Amino acid sequence: MLEDIRSDCGDDYGRLHIFWLHASPHWQLSDNLKFSMRHVLGLREIEGSDDYWISRHRFGLDYKLEDYGRLVGIGASTEVFVRYDTDEIFENRFIPIKTTFKISARSKLSLYLMTQSKRAVGGSSWKTAYVFGQSLSYKF
Repeated sequence: MLEDIRSDCGDDYGRLHIFWLHASPHWQLSDNLKFSMRHVLGLREIEGSDDYWISRHRFGLDYKLEDYGRLVGIGASTEVFVRYDTDEIFENRFIPIKTTFKISARSKLSLYLMTQSKRAVGGSSWKTAYVFGQSLSYKF
């Protein structure tokens, strides 16, 4: 997310420590379609500030493509962040489209468009950033 939006929302990632535990169940709905979830429970500790517990919940659909050359998959997902001390959603990351390309037998590149919305300090308004992102994976 853009640094000015992070600042407006009270984030200071230079002094942030997160301890977390997660579970990632997934279901193969058909030969090519997979539904996945990721649930994270975390403790955020920020120097000079109160520590607080959060949870992150991600839901995604991925479709495996065949006979499209290097393009091997498309998908979509959303992830919400909940803060327990205020009992409110404070961030949402929505990826309406993700494309995955096979680089080699063991590596893939994913490109995605993301809308990241974060609740501003005080809780009444939201700040939004639009991100073009990528991730690179490699199987060892």
